[in-house]
Amino acid sequence: MGRCQLICDEGTNDCNGFVDDGCESNLRIDPTNCGACGVQCAAGDPCFEGQCGCANGFTACNGECVRLTNDVANCGACGHDCSEDEAGEGPCGGAVPAHSEFNCKASTCGQHCAAGFADCNSNFCGDGCETSLAYDKLNCGACGHACAPGQTCAGGKCLCDPVTDPGGTYCGGTGCTDLQTDPVNCGACGNDCKGLIPSTGGYAGPVTGSPACVLGRCTYECATGYGDCDNRIDNGCETDLMVDPRNCGGCGIQCDLASGQPCAGGRCLTKPCDAGVVH
Repeated sequence: MGRCQLICDEGTNDCNGFVDDGCESNLRIDPTNCGACGVQCAAGDPCFEGQCGCANGFTACNGECVRLTNDVANCGACGHDCSEDEAGEGPCGGAVPAHSEFNCKASTCGQHCAAGFADCNSNFCGDGCETSLAYDKLNCGACGHACAPGQTCAGGKCLCDPVTDPGGTYCGGTGCTDLQTDPVNCGACGNDCKGLIPSTGGYAGPVTGSPACVLGRCTYECATGYGDCDNRIDNGCETDLMVDPRNCGGCGIQCDLASGQPCAGGRCLTKPCDAGVVH
């Protein structure tokens, strides 16, 4: 509206009305401005993701929402710090298995796999936590969760291989594909463009063109030498641009119809009379 204004990032706001300190309130965690300016949580009730109180699976501990199942500072109960319990030989006679650490798992302090690793072969004291759940195609994100052929494991998720399928998307049985260009999965998995095949007047099937996907949207692509000059998808690419004098080489390119100028090979034929020709 032609006036300078402070625009806050998502999840923040200028709740005190002073532009000097910007958008000072984090609406996701501020118990005095929880979700919106002026929304105050009850005493001792934390603000979690913009709502007063903890979400299911979390417990309020000292004004914060934590998971008692894996929080090393609140393992099984608020204030139970695993660092105070670390002592003794542990399950492997004092040995520290590879990729393991003393942490909280299943609400119990002890020697467990470090974050991102797992003991998928059940040989903890032998080879430790041998599996990287972030990159193992056979155990991607969890033991036994294998990626499909053509996929790779990155960050614990099965994704299309960025080398063989850059920008690809996994579409179940059809494998990895580019949603921007795949006519069987155009814009989204399973969105098949074959519904654009003309089928009128007893004709079925594209002989002068075929369904195509361009920038994630279904369209109809004419075969070389043909054009959709009437802009009707129901009859496909109805014009032969090689011989049509009204659309010669392209839609709307018209030969001299009054003089009977023909279209051949997509060009209007023109040839001067030879000198001395007797009519």
